[in-house]
Amino acid sequence: VLHSARIFAEEALEDADSSAEGQMPEEMFHRLVGVQAAQVLDAFHLYSSVASAGDEEVVLPPLPASFQRDLELSFAVYSQSTGGAGAPLLPRSEVQRALMYAGIFNTVLRDFDGADCGGGGDAAGEGGDGGRALTMGEFVAVGHRAAMSPLSCSQLKTIKVLFDRFDKSKSGSLDVQDMVKVFRDIFHPQVAIEEVHGIAREWNRESSGRLGLADFISVISRFIRIHEQDWCLMQGFRAVMGKGQGEKCNDSDKLRVEDLVLNSSIPLTDEEAEEMLWAADWRLSNMDEADSIPFTDFVA
Repeated sequence: VLHSARIFAEEALEDADSSAEGQMPEEMFHRLVGVQAAQVLDAFHLYSSVASAGDEEVVLPPLPASFQRDLELSFAVYSQSTGGAGAPLLPRSEVQRALMYAGIFNTVLRDFDGADCGGGGDAAGEGGDGGRALTMGEFVAVGHRAAMSPLSCSQLKTIKVLFDRFDKSKSGSLDVQDMVKVFRDIFHPQVAIEEVHGIAREWNRESSGRLGLADFISVISRFIRIHEQDWCLMQGFRAVMGKGQGEKCNDSDKLRVEDLVLNSSIPLTDEEAEEMLWAADWRLSNMDEADSIPFTDFVA
């Protein structure tokens, strides 16, 4: 898997170079990097559902103290008094906004059991009262799951292999520069340094500038959650392009009119599909190939 990740990183760099030559809009470029990083995470089976872990123990890495404080502050802002001596409660309809106030964005909220969010279902569900309101403890539990990805024992072993590979000195810890190398060598060569620093600093504050294995596991858990939306997009891209589960998409792949018509979830005519592909050709380099566009243009 490590060998495959290195090969994919080289392919991703080639895609990034070709995209840069075509002056891809910056926002689209960052989205493409996120989608490609999610592909590598998926190749390591880090998005495999914990429900498929069977009898394996599942671990949810602990929240950093700063996340805990932000979630408690957000609860104080968005919760409502119940009157009398009752503790304030957070309406379910406010959960997504409260998470964003705490700095947790683009969250795919699912698979939360009743103990986490008070009754099951989507914690961010709208409509009516959205279900039973949450206590502070329940909201912090939802925030914990929204910020960190639970990991099975086999996933933890995979992450430890990555850690050991980059712990050249066998000191049992990595510094921030080591972390940048991990992310760029394994996940994507153009992962922003700011993203790595932004994630790692939450654990750096509590570990004097160096990250041990437990900190590294927490950082990867957070990285998995951050790019979960990209992974969901990746699943959709694969489906529309007619690729199987786990197959990679890169700039050499083409989205064809027949793929869009056959695999779209809504009825499309050939003419409508051709118009959609033409509109997505931001490079204006495929004018003679109106029947297909590269994968990066499909991301657009």
